[in-house]
Amino acid sequence: MQDKELPSEFQNLPEDIKIEMIGGYCPYQINGTICGIPFYFRSRGQRWSLSIDRKDPLALPEPEWFYRKDYPGEPGSAGWIDDAEARRFFDEAVSAWRETPADHPTRQPI
Repeated sequence: MQDKELPSEFQNLPEDIKIEMIGGYCPYQINGTICGIPFYFRSRGQRWSLSIDRKDPLALPEPEWFYRKDYPGEPGSAGWIDDAEARRFFDEAVSAWRETPADHPTRQPI
């Protein structure tokens, strides 16, 4: 997606993050790449998560790298987050991934 097509909260991302699809409700989803490696962000039910996997970020239950947090609120409310909340959660998860040791498979070039 071009930067101008993204919600305002997701414009001006770091250059190594490319978003292919974003949005929706129940779940709210983002697909793209980080450093050329596929990722999948999802917020649904009572939690949100980011999966990063060089072959398939939807490789559940065990992608190469996975970060998940519970979402406070009513049952099912995580699927109704807005773009601003999604950006905060996404940034938190990406920061955690960037702290992953350099020898981790998802930190290696494809």
